[in-house]
Amino acid sequence: MTVSDLSLRCRLLFAALLLFCGTLPLRGQEEGGQAATWFLSAPDSLTPHFDARLKGLLLEQYTLRVTGRSAEPVRNLFGGESSIESLSDTRLLIRIDDRSLFELKVIRTKKRREPVIGMLYTHLESPAVSVFAFYSPASDWERIPTRSIIDLPEPRDFLLTPDLMEDVEVKNALVERGLWLYSATFAEGDEETLRLTPTTFTEEIAQKQYPGMASKLRPSLLYEWNRSVFRRIN
Repeated sequence: MTVSDLSLRCRLLFAALLLFCGTLPLRGQEEGGQAATWFLSAPDSLTPHFDARLKGLLLEQYTLRVTGRSAEPVRNLFGGESSIESLSDTRLLIRIDDRSLFELKVIRTKKRREPVIGMLYTHLESPAVSVFAFYSPASDWERIPTRSIIDLPEPRDFLLTPDLMEDVEVKNALVERGLWLYSATFAEGDEETLRLTPTTFTEEIAQKQYPGMASKLRPSLLYEWNRSVFRRIN
């Protein structure tokens, strides 16, 4: 295969990916969808593991895989092997390496052509913990204050009932552990929800110190987008 043949094949594969996602890039941005397009156009500073070339390679390898062909992981800028786990019109999930995940979610707003882009980095080693941020691509990818998008939870929010704040084990955990950790994930597909799962008491040492905490915590907190903010619904 010649270099020109290889280049043509790559372009065809990438075009197939865009069609797989539903629409061409321009239309995707106009309508607020097209997670792959927003991933490609995001500044490299917001995706430190991937520059423009690596983003393209990730999408090419994903296209190979979903079309039944042999695909390989892509070595990111920090040396880890990365691959796209799933891709829809509004959500992209990338396994950065064995210990971390990256999610991008296109969140539609009242202004149809000006979505919010949510980004999540999750460290998987116990206890798992997520860091998330929201950006406005229409305003040169300006970061939006997280508190204006979602009311972040406090430890008490993860308890099954308010009266558990008086529980001795809970009180000790609050004093000794302070800020409780949680992981986060966006819903797959077009659903616009964000799920936060408590993780502080999943590690072995914490389970031995607080054996009863598992029965006192909610499995997760679910937030639903109402075109302006995420509202807790459970």
